[in-house]
Amino acid sequence: VVSKDEVEPDALMPVWDKTGNLSVRKGSSSVPMPSNPEGLKRRLTIMANAMIMLALRHTNRREFTFVTPGTFEKYKAYLLGEFVLGLTAKNENNETIGVPPWPLVLSYEHAIRKRACQVMNNGGFVDFALALRHGWGDCVTKERFFSTPLSLTVKMTAYSKHPNGQARQQDTAAGGVWQKDKNDGKASGKGKGKRKGKDKGGKAPGKIRHRETVDKQGQSGRARGGLGHAGVQQTLKVLYLFAGGKRKQSVKDYLLKLAKGRGFSVKVTELDICRQKTMNFARLHVRQIWLSKISAGEFDSVLSTPPCSSFTKAMWANKLGPSPMRSYDHPKGFPWLQGSRKLLAEAGSVLADFSFAAVRAQAVRAEASVLMEQPEDLGAVKSGPWPGQRPASMWQDPQHSDIAGMPGMASRAFHQHSFGTDYPKPTRFLVKLGTESHPAFYDGLPQFDSAGNYTGPLPRCSGASRSLVRKRGDAGFKTTGTAAWPPQLCEWVAQEIISFHIGEAGAEISQAGDSSSAPAIATGKSTTMEAQAAPAGDSTSASTVATGAGTLKVVQASSTVEPKFRAGFGSPRQVNTPGKRSSYHDGAGLASPGRWDPDRRRFQISAAWVSLRKDILEIATRHLQDVDLQRTCWNMAVRKQEPFQDNLVKEVQDRIAQWCVAEGSSWSKQELLTSADGQPFLLKLLSEVLRLAGDPDWAFLLQAETGLPAGITVPLPRTPEVYEEQTSWRLDLDAEAMGEEMALNYSSVDKHKDYVYKFFDEEVLEGLMIKMSRAEFDKKYQGKSAIAALALRIIHDATNKVRVNNRIKCLDKQRMPGAKEKFYILHYYKSRGVVLFSVLGDVSKAHRRFKYLEVEHGFLACQVDPKDDLIYVNKVGTFGVGSASYWWGRIFGASTRATYQLLGPENPAEILVFADDIEVIGPDRAGRRAIVLTSLFLVAFGNPFKWEKQRGGLKVDWIGLHTDYTVYKLGISEERCAWLVGWCTEVEVSCSVWPRVMAAGLGRLCYTANALFWERPFLGPIYAWVSSVGGLDRKVAVPWAIKFILSWIASGLRADGRLQEPPSITGEAMELFRSDAKAEGGKAWIGAWETRFSLDPKKCRWFYLEVTRDWAPWAFSKKDPNRVIAALELLGNLAAIMVFGDSWPRDRRGKCIGTGISDNLGNTYIVAKGMTTKYPITLILMELSEQLRSRGMEMSVTWKRRDENQEAEDLTNLVFDKFSPELEVKVDPLNMKWLVLPGLMKSSELLYKQIVERRASKGFEA
Repeated sequence: VVSKDEVEPDALMPVWDKTGNLSVRKGSSSVPMPSNPEGLKRRLTIMANAMIMLALRHTNRREFTFVTPGTFEKYKAYLLGEFVLGLTAKNENNETIGVPPWPLVLSYEHAIRKRACQVMNNGGFVDFALALRHGWGDCVTKERFFSTPLSLTVKMTAYSKHPNGQARQQDTAAGGVWQKDKNDGKASGKGKGKRKGKDKGGKAPGKIRHRETVDKQGQSGRARGGLGHAGVQQTLKVLYLFAGGKRKQSVKDYLLKLAKGRGFSVKVTELDICRQKTMNFARLHVRQIWLSKISAGEFDSVLSTPPCSSFTKAMWANKLGPSPMRSYDHPKGFPWLQGSRKLLAEAGSVLADFSFAAVRAQAVRAEASVLMEQPEDLGAVKSGPWPGQRPASMWQDPQHSDIAGMPGMASRAFHQHSFGTDYPKPTRFLVKLGTESHPAFYDGLPQFDSAGNYTGPLPRCSGASRSLVRKRGDAGFKTTGTAAWPPQLCEWVAQEIISFHIGEAGAEISQAGDSSSAPAIATGKSTTMEAQAAPAGDSTSASTVATGAGTLKVVQASSTVEPKFRAGFGSPRQVNTPGKRSSYHDGAGLASPGRWDPDRRRFQISAAWVSLRKDILEIATRHLQDVDLQRTCWNMAVRKQEPFQDNLVKEVQDRIAQWCVAEGSSWSKQELLTSADGQPFLLKLLSEVLRLAGDPDWAFLLQAETGLPAGITVPLPRTPEVYEEQTSWRLDLDAEAMGEEMALNYSSVDKHKDYVYKFFDEEVLEGLMIKMSRAEFDKKYQGKSAIAALALRIIHDATNKVRVNNRIKCLDKQRMPGAKEKFYILHYYKSRGVVLFSVLGDVSKAHRRFKYLEVEHGFLACQVDPKDDLIYVNKVGTFGVGSASYWWGRIFGASTRATYQLLGPENPAEILVFADDIEVIGPDRAGRRAIVLTSLFLVAFGNPFKWEKQRGGLKVDWIGLHTDYTVYKLGISEERCAWLVGWCTEVEVSCSVWPRVMAAGLGRLCYTANALFWERPFLGPIYAWVSSVGGLDRKVAVPWAIKFILSWIASGLRADGRLQEPPSITGEAMELFRSDAKAEGGKAWIGAWETRFSLDPKKCRWFYLEVTRDWAPWAFSKKDPNRVIAALELLGNLAAIMVFGDSWPRDRRGKCIGTGISDNLGNTYIVAKGMTTKYPITLILMELSEQLRSRGMEMSVTWKRRDENQEAEDLTNLVFDKFSPELEVKVDPLNMKWLVLPGLMKSSELLYKQIVERRASKGFEA
């Protein structure tokens, strides 16, 4: 804290940022610490004045509301009075023998303000004045930062003049570390100095002086992390886990070098089995010992670089080195590993978990620093022996994102080439080392596209001269020696550690721009107020564009890739779909609490929020005359009418607005309750609730008051904290795309012009459109316009001819919930025995409820009749304009997130948002109460619902999906099921069909397969056939195989196939059998043995079969059975299920969950995905799916190497000496109960021959 009068004016300095742009910043100034009480008084007065001015300027902030000059006068009196500075120790003669050192007073003063900020961050106090009083009255703070260090300095006092005139310890104005006098206690000699002869205290063995090292910010002692107290030798304790062997230059060397002569010492503990044989962290007791030391706070800083030998991507580059040991799908190691490779993979997993545990234990301490290093996760391999495969990485562990979300932690990627190497070596730090990042660092978690390819944040390195991939002819491995960090990186890490704990002066960082001017509150680290967000101009980034009518600022969320706001604790929900694991999405964005389980959601729980929720519940129960809102919930499910009277909604709005004002809103109550012009929403009220909740995307709602960009001339924003990045678009996007000025309407409009005119006139009266003549239109928009074609359902086609949508580039990817989210909810609550109830809602004219910017209205025009002179211009969101769904989804998502915060932990609910449709699922009694409150809050924010479409109950239809909460099953609605059955039947009896009709029906079948997994295998042949005839503009004959498949699907839907239980396989399943197949010399065999009870073949049932033409003609469709070996391997799995499966154990639901072992890796993916277009394996997959469904089984296939599956291979080789003859199961394949295979054999062979011929005729490779 310093006045401008005390320092030189800041100089302007050029600075290069990490993007390569040159900017100009102010340099820094430094001033000495206060040298006497008057100097401290002056600094505290400056601080008080600054806070009072901030309170007057930012009236919406509550941090400094109660700060007055009187607050700091009392603080000065406490510090400089008899409680601190005036404290004296006297002997029996009443002589002063000890007083507090002046540096200790300054250190204690800093500790008081630091404690005040900590209390504010933890939600204890909102105002700094109250927190400051708590700080100087806190006994622990005084004992730790004043009383204890004072007692330690009493024995080392050398008296000199006290600032008050009292005798006190000799020290400089700055104070600091203890040092020996240069004369080593000897007398100064005659005529030397003021003191002659012997010292009054006798000959001292070494007189001690106290001097303090001051950093550039004027902070003393433990400026950031803190290492001790004034007057005590500071020792920085660093623990380096997995330090490796001794090296020429290391972090330890630079730490010792930087500490030399700087007034503090460094103690580095380096642990590695290469250095100490006892440091084998693969042993549990060794890990526990060091974890307990870290948790006890024995180390100021912890570095961890766990071995990455089994995680490195270099193994996947080629086959010139060790082969991979683990992958993204097998993060703990491939299940087929054996011997030393298996032990190595297991040890790598253990050490990775230990490293994450150590980092977490260190990160929970606010004053501690920590760093973990590993190679960057670069996603799928693009070339080499395994293209498309995704290697494993420690950063894929959910612990990574969990720890990265902890306070102060960051995940940063960089190239080691930036620190002086000639190779790139992409690397990632999980780190807490101050607030500033190195220019080479790119913040944010690794990002990938749908195929697993790396998309950022780290760009490709262009300056490196050599690669670390081993090539043929290389004498050794190029990665040898690169495990050691380059010297520049070691030096940077050492500087950051010392800067974090000692201050920048301790590290003597000479780089320009590293130091900053003294802050108003010198706490060392920047203080974050999580409960209140900064004003809109401070906390949001913006892109500025010229609009012709001035400058428009497009407000967007924080530009950082890594979300600062996490709506829950730990990792979000993960959902399982066939062959894929993905994130859970509820439609309200990444910042929605609904993405976490109810007990892991993060809510505001301060007294103000608790009081607000309690008051709203009291208001609702009083108006509805329903104590726990249960009756109201039942009524909402059956009565298609508005459940809330206007006076109830108004009182709830009044209470929320009143609360916002009390919490420091800059808007008055009347302003908060004023709906936006031409819009139904209370945007200011919604924005304030989100802001006070800490939501990252509240500022754009204020811009929505005047209008949002359509993305045509004003670009759409990027909001990484709420949505993923959109990386691909269906249209050929071009910001300068110039289409035709006008497009004629579709013929469907010509027959209903009167209806369209009437509809548009109503829209004009409602303020949603403007009606003008063609001359007025041309004069107003001057060519910056487009008149789009209309379709009957009043669809504004902004793509055809006018190419308006081609200019709109939506940068945010909005994900909506579907079957996988519903399956997760069903499985989650079923496993807990919780009863669910659901209510559905629909927003009226959802996409037309927000305004577009007036500068882009000209591109939203249409005309009912080209012969008419009237032009209708849309002012609001328009169906058919690419950005309409984006802005509606963002506004409704904001309403949903605000609703979650108002519900709080006492009212658990699952809110699913799909465009303008919403489903609110309530668990048990509290959840049904939450359903009512959810609707009430959404209405209070101004969302207009179609009450005639409201419905609910224990069985509901939503977005084409039917959910039966009584039996926890999900499927398709009766209407959709009836349509599909009718369509399948129609195609089945037809001789020919249009390809586009087949494509449309296939799309609906594909949507159905998201909920009905048994249907997926049957879609493979249909996909293959439709793709072969897709380019034909005529009717085509329907093959008999397609008719048979459609008939089977229809019969399954007619029976009990409309609903399905959620998948139950959540981890490793029990191994039930091992199988194999063999094809040789024009013959083929399959065999399997049951491993449910034992892995001893002598104790297990077994069988073998020769595959012959009489029961498996498809195996010889390509002449040599060896060409269909994958289908034969899958046939072995199928036969094992049919032979052994009837006796396998079921759970209490009658389910059998297990896995089979095969040595065909491709089949594991086919079974997991449940679909393939390849013949003849698709036939076996269909039969397998039906056999599992009819038997109530869920089955996976696990791959093992051929040498690990030797017993099954012996069966196909007709070697039976390992098996007991008594346990052989005789199998007659002709009498086995096949379901779909016999009917598909001949017809499918003909079908695939036609597909191959048609593709060849179209130029495809057959």
